[in-house]
Amino acid sequence: MRRSIELIKRLIKATTRPGDLVVDPAAGSFGTMHAALELERQFLGCDIAYAGGGSDPGIRSGLALADIQEIRKLPVELQHEPAPHSKFGGSVAARVLRCPASVGLVAKVPAYLRKVSAYAERGTALHAAMALLIDNARSLDGLVGETINGYTFSADDVDGTLRSAFAYADALLDAPGAEFYLEQRVIFPTIDAFGTVDLLIRIGAVLHVIDFKFGVGVRVLALFPVGDNEDLVNSQLLFYAAAARHSLPEFFAGVEDIVLTIVQPMSIEPDAEMVSSVTVTHAELDAFIVAYRAACAEALSDAPRLQRGAHCRFCPARPICPEHTKPLLDLSQFSMPPAFTTPPERGLPASARRRAEPRGRGQGHRRRDPRSKPGRSGAGRQCARLRALGWPRRAPLAR
Repeated sequence: MRRSIELIKRLIKATTRPGDLVVDPAAGSFGTMHAALELERQFLGCDIAYAGGGSDPGIRSGLALADIQEIRKLPVELQHEPAPHSKFGGSVAARVLRCPASVGLVAKVPAYLRKVSAYAERGTALHAAMALLIDNARSLDGLVGETINGYTFSADDVDGTLRSAFAYADALLDAPGAEFYLEQRVIFPTIDAFGTVDLLIRIGAVLHVIDFKFGVGVRVLALFPVGDNEDLVNSQLLFYAAAARHSLPEFFAGVEDIVLTIVQPMSIEPDAEMVSSVTVTHAELDAFIVAYRAACAEALSDAPRLQRGAHCRFCPARPICPEHTKPLLDLSQFSMPPAFTTPPERGLPASARRRAEPRGRGQGHRRRDPRSKPGRSGAGRQCARLRALGWPRRAPLAR
């Protein structure tokens, strides 16, 4: 008997947490899988199909196994349907650390302002394609012309973006003894935050945390400068590494070096290197966990810090953020030219001075003094230095 999907969702919510594994040994039409994936759970299911196989291409004889990457009873669009993000997830870690108040503001953004750009749709499709390539479910040439999540891949997508990124990952996966997790959902320790790591690869005592960036905008670095004397480790990668270590303790057992890597085939910097990496220690992950817990706790407090900066670039709350709307609403922020009055000429009698002064309203237009400089408001405000935070910082590398 087919069960209600909503009832299955209620049962899953009552007995599991996001990221947990849901097993259905009699999956049937795999309705439990749909419910589990919608609720951010992993899924493993099986069923005995018709012995004769039948003409339906969705029916297979024998034992049909299904998990997030290998389900074949669904079209590709449903296999890799993007999941909603956690409000404290890895993709927003940098913003939460610098502006905890943004968490509450994002929750208040109306639905009509939450528009998904064409660039985001392309990025989601490229992530899905990369997972298929690593899982040996597709070939590079076979992706040309295929549509995933509503996006159709061109030859430029394959040759200019996917081919080089896949070559980097494939080289690591071909190393002797390499083990990996692909598109792995991980839970951050002690707070309600989760995220999906693109690729985890362990080779001996070295563990690689890899995040693919398929946008063509600003270059993203694993380690970037924040001042004259400091470099900062990428917060998103630190989040994924800390959450993966917490979620997969056996996979991390014996790991000595943790390599955080950004793979970005294209950016606005044409000569930029595709790969940016930094090696961190377990102690640095521990320091980040403490700092991020504090930032999340502040975000849930009554008066979280609201701070404007570079982290606002992709924040969904910009249309309603007071720090962004305040200059538009506060007229005192605008500089107006001072009222013009012609200085009286020295040595003239009073009657002559009156004639030299500008005529009153309605008697003619005033002439602009060429010495006046309308619109200038003095020296511009200096940018404040980035406020000190508790997550790992580094001495600058030799450049």
